[in-house]
Amino acid sequence: MDNPKLPPLPASLVDVETEARAYATAAAESCRNEFITSQLEYRARLEQARAKLDGVLLGEGWVVACEGVYLSFTITNGLVSDPRHTTPDQCMRFTRRDAERIAASVRNGRNTRGRAIHILDALRQELEDCARSLRMVNEFKLRRRGTYDQEYQIYRACADDGSGQDITTGQPLKTYAQWLNS
Repeated sequence: MDNPKLPPLPASLVDVETEARAYATAAAESCRNEFITSQLEYRARLEQARAKLDGVLLGEGWVVACEGVYLSFTITNGLVSDPRHTTPDQCMRFTRRDAERIAASVRNGRNTRGRAIHILDALRQELEDCARSLRMVNEFKLRRRGTYDQEYQIYRACADDGSGQDITTGQPLKTYAQWLNS
């Protein structure tokens, strides 16, 4: 059975749809940029924490984590309670023996036991996770929109006023290097 041909949408609805798509795209890009900015700031903070620990002998250099979630605690009269999520640079640090003892008593919702991890290893792992997240965001953008070369060709095709000037600025079209840095 053939589908009946639908009449074209009135111009006002097409404009609304176009505006909605543009808004959604801008919102997604803004969200992506905020995520990247927060990840870059977080990475800088972790790198600074790691640099402060380079060459330092740490008697209490162990933290507790459970499946990649770093924990801090409340300690009252030698009793550990109130495990809560934190970042490795903000974790409460313990001796190895104490961290292992505390980790053995920690379980998450899937009943996975906590583990003691050295602060330098925790920072390294978190930095790797941060770098992986940033790569994934950039790879997703490229898969969605094509390669940088393809995007640059789209820019040139859409922005060229026919005389090599950018229709949005009146300036000469950007070179590939200028476009990449913009």
